[in-house]
Amino acid sequence: MVRYVIGYLGVTTPQGERKRWNGVLAGKGIDGFFDGYPTKTRDDLQFRLSEMFLLERRGYILAPQFHVPVLELLDVVDASAQAAGKADTVVNEGGVLHGYLCGDDDERRCGLWFPA
Repeated sequence: MVRYVIGYLGVTTPQGERKRWNGVLAGKGIDGFFDGYPTKTRDDLQFRLSEMFLLERRGYILAPQFHVPVLELLDVVDASAQAAGKADTVVNEGGVLHGYLCGDDDERRCGLWFPA
C-alpha cells in the first residue's frame, strides 16, 4: 500500500492549508498527508524538488514566488503552464517532474496527484 505525501513550498504554509488538504485526502479515502516544507530561495526550491525523489513525495503546491523559477527545474511542463509562463503545481511521476497550472482547482490537483 502506498502512502502519499504532498505539500506546500513557500516561506510559510498558508494558515489552514494543512488541515484543509488533510481533510480532502481523508474525504477521498486517500492514505496520505499534506505538510508545509519551508522554502525561501531558488536553491531551497531545487533542494525540495530533489527531495521528491529521495523521499518519494507525490506533489507540491508552490508559493507564487516560485511559479516562474520552477519552470527551468522541471522535466515536463504542461501546456497550461507553458501558455501562462508559470506553474503552481508539481507532480512526481515515477521520478519525472511535471509542472501544471491549476489555480484553485483542487479537483484537478487531486486528479494529477492520484490518478484513477
